[in-house]
Amino acid sequence: MYTRCTLLWSFLFGVQGHGIIDVDHLDANLHQDPLGRLVTCDNHGGICPAKATCCPVTKMGESPSQASGCVPSDLGSFNATCCQDDTQTACGISYNCRTQLKNTKKILDCVATEAIQDPLVQELPRYHLCTTAAPLIQNLYGLPIVDKVSGLLAYYSSHGDLIHIDSDQRNQVRTAIIVVHGATRNADEYFCSMATAAERFLAEFQNETDRASILVLSPRFANLGDDDLDLIGGGTALQWKDDHDGAWRYGSDAVYPFSRQGPRDSPISQKGQQPKVSSFDGIDTMVQALLNTSHFRSLERLVVVGHSAGGQLVQRWALLTPFWENVAHGRNLPSKRMHAIVANPSSYCYLIPERWANNTWQIPGNDARRNCPDYNKWKWGLDPLPSSNKEYGVRYVNEAMHRLDYNLTKLKYRFLLERTHVVYMIGAQDRCNVSQPDGWCKSHGLETTCGDELQGRMRLERHNVYYESLGRTLSSSLMNNSGIHRPQLAHKSLKIAKVGHDHSLMFHSPQGMHAIFGKPTVKEDTE
Repeated sequence: MYTRCTLLWSFLFGVQGHGIIDVDHLDANLHQDPLGRLVTCDNHGGICPAKATCCPVTKMGESPSQASGCVPSDLGSFNATCCQDDTQTACGISYNCRTQLKNTKKILDCVATEAIQDPLVQELPRYHLCTTAAPLIQNLYGLPIVDKVSGLLAYYSSHGDLIHIDSDQRNQVRTAIIVVHGATRNADEYFCSMATAAERFLAEFQNETDRASILVLSPRFANLGDDDLDLIGGGTALQWKDDHDGAWRYGSDAVYPFSRQGPRDSPISQKGQQPKVSSFDGIDTMVQALLNTSHFRSLERLVVVGHSAGGQLVQRWALLTPFWENVAHGRNLPSKRMHAIVANPSSYCYLIPERWANNTWQIPGNDARRNCPDYNKWKWGLDPLPSSNKEYGVRYVNEAMHRLDYNLTKLKYRFLLERTHVVYMIGAQDRCNVSQPDGWCKSHGLETTCGDELQGRMRLERHNVYYESLGRTLSSSLMNNSGIHRPQLAHKSLKIAKVGHDHSLMFHSPQGMHAIFGKPTVKEDTE
């Protein structure tokens, strides 16, 4: 069962919207609708992201209320299944809602129909509907990053404009979450999902209903050509080069606007310098605003979390950001309360040149290096460009290494030992090793360049091997020369059972919520 949705875009601009879509004839192009549009739910009211399914909010034995919840899904949300046996849950497209009894405990989950051939995701947890947070996706704010650049970082917020949140609201915030979207830049869905996870955490683990204590921010790293970036208060959203790599995830600078005067279609060579605004600068600016103790006086926990391409951004940002130094020296928030969470990325930036192959750690052989000469350069590693020992091809990386005197040992020490808190989350079912759409499983954009493949065949393997590489880095002679006896890695690895490549199911798992919001991790379900 699902509720017919029409595009709010059509209401505003007179464009014909879509109605009910036949699941058996679902066109994949429907998943490529322009980003950021909204749908309004016809029968029960409410606003949802464009790719979401509207589900009526119901209670057992009652007729549907005049409200709707949204089903976000990395498996495809159009025409997801609204479950009638529970108030706030749903299943993905081509799944049925199932209720089971295990040891007298009622288990609600989703089971695939014959339309789902992927053997890795035949049974999945339920999605939790986004309800109270959904209307907030109508408001896309803009955050100034660099004074001399007119462009603003687009973002969604649970508390309104980050710079102008009133003092009463700021003083209630104890936890702040910055959540970074994946390759499709669906920041609205990520915002909805994380805000709903916050509500569930407060209700289920804190016995609270006051949502004001958790601030959720979801930046949107727009691509050139995204034409749906109307910001509250006006201004122009920063945009990044639209390429297969998604340059924003590796810290590249925005390519538009070029300057305060330069028009959008002017070549950089004609209109002066490209704006010096990295995607990492955007995260740094949000972190800096939140660490301002004169504004957020009650803040106890700050988390930057990303999934998929967003996980790639967070891992590399966490490696290079100077804010670990700020908190480690007590300048702002106590360091134990700032965290980075990296979920289901396709690749990592390694701290060592070795890769795991043939059951041993080794530098790739001559043939492998000949075929993949950049395997350990930024974004996969920290080798400088051949033309210079102080250039990495990305301005933010160059400046970060300059602050560290180009000393890799100092970088490793700071990242692994100096009170940095990083959690690497991986879905236990995120082990599809093909990127082709007609493969035996669905990888959801697994990256398969030679630099990626040298890290492993699939995300689960790449997670395991990278995490092991951190221990190898820590035990190396360079790290032991730090003078610390048997240094202990502060970073953690967390496997989420029964979940594949899906941000909502990762964030809403008990382990995911505890990692994000600060409760001790529950015992893993290894079934």
